[in-house]
Amino acid sequence: MPGLNGVVPRFKLILMVNPCECGSSGFPRHMVFMRHMESESALVHQLLTQGVILDERLLERVRARPDSAQRLSERGPDQAKIVGQWIVRNLMEVYPELSDGFDAYRTSPYTRCKESAGELGIPGFGPFKQEVRLRERDRGEEGPLTQDEHRTRFPASAARMAVNPFMWVPPHGESIDLVATARVRSLLGMIRRQHEEEGRHSFFASTHGELQLAAMAALYNWGPEEWAEETVNPENRRHYGAILHLSTINPNSGQAGGDFYMRLSNPLLSAEPGEWRPVAVPSYSPEELLEQAHRQERVFPPGMLTGLLNDSLPR
Repeated sequence: MPGLNGVVPRFKLILMVNPCECGSSGFPRHMVFMRHMESESALVHQLLTQGVILDERLLERVRARPDSAQRLSERGPDQAKIVGQWIVRNLMEVYPELSDGFDAYRTSPYTRCKESAGELGIPGFGPFKQEVRLRERDRGEEGPLTQDEHRTRFPASAARMAVNPFMWVPPHGESIDLVATARVRSLLGMIRRQHEEEGRHSFFASTHGELQLAAMAALYNWGPEEWAEETVNPENRRHYGAILHLSTINPNSGQAGGDFYMRLSNPLLSAEPGEWRPVAVPSYSPEELLEQAHRQERVFPPGMLTGLLNDSLPR
């Protein structure tokens, strides 16, 4: 269809991809998502939660600064050097195809992610391009608040978050479900397309902790129940500098293709990489679906509601 001035517009299709449902075919051998190092605002938040009294003038300056502009804390650059050494030792020196680095580098447009990538200290690492889909989850008005402040200022929102954190939407923010199903799957579609069209066999990104969790939610097709279980699973703990490594290489045979494998490593907590896990969307038998449903009790006693009905539906 002709557009303005009779010009036919050209559109590029953005695929919404779940790798587990289409297999690892067409994806790079390595996709690495690194969480940024400790930010100044996160350290302030932690201290406030612990009841530490901070200089009000400096505190206001931190709070007035947009989340996207928050710098790393004083110890952030040193953390990045440790993570950079870990990347060299456990990725670049282990996989021959990564010995000279990655084929594509991306970073969240947030300052703390740019600074984290820039402080890794790996010679020849980069150059990085900004990718807006790697940005932090938008927590809206809840973002700078402590849990107590959130409960005081937005009691209804805090109650919804406690019931269903996966689907919960912060005031003027976005749910983790939206990040997983929209942003992450769109990003995976872009990565796959670049691999197929441009031959990029590896991908490295500097991003955020909740984006890593959203990626896992998208890969495993988590719902609210799985989210509640997996986010408290010690295997899914993500410290600053955490490395989420997705690969199409079978860790047992060394052969590429077929299934996806994932490992989550915390270089600031352990020099050893995490254990590989196969990535597969779970499926359930009818009995398992009923078992899940029966975890929730009905509210009304048997017969109380149906005894009041006047219809022909089965009772």
